[in-house]
Amino acid sequence: LMRDILSVLGHELTEVRIVALKDSVFHAALIIDGRAEISARASDAIALALRTGAKVLVDGSILDEAAIVVSSEEDDEVEKFKEFLDQVSAEDFEHPENPENPDSTDGPENPTGLDGPGTPDAPDRGPESDPGDDAGRSSTS
Repeated sequence: LMRDILSVLGHELTEVRIVALKDSVFHAALIIDGRAEISARASDAIALALRTGAKVLVDGSILDEAAIVVSSEEDDEVEKFKEFLDQVSAEDFEHPENPENPDSTDGPENPTGLDGPGTPDAPDRGPESDPGDDAGRSSTS
């Protein structure tokens, strides 16, 4: 919509500037025709820049403030994970067939193997109640 409005009015989004980081929120400015500056949410400004081909500029001090420091251990883990991803395919993550039901791709009905209410190996006894408690029961006389 904004791209079309600018176009119809004969204006151009020259660039987007990320101008501040306050309380973990980025703030931006739209630069129209190289001279007019309009305050905007950073997410909206970047989305508009992507649609118009405008440059997105960020001051180095804002990047430094927002930077996340990654330790060399974490960097090594990332590299190992990338290597893992290079060696796998989507088929590696498919579910094996259920041996009890070859038409099913779900796991067994009772994967824990424990008997208890709601499992196939034990009857469901329903809500527990005290046999001597008549509360909540209706009787006909």
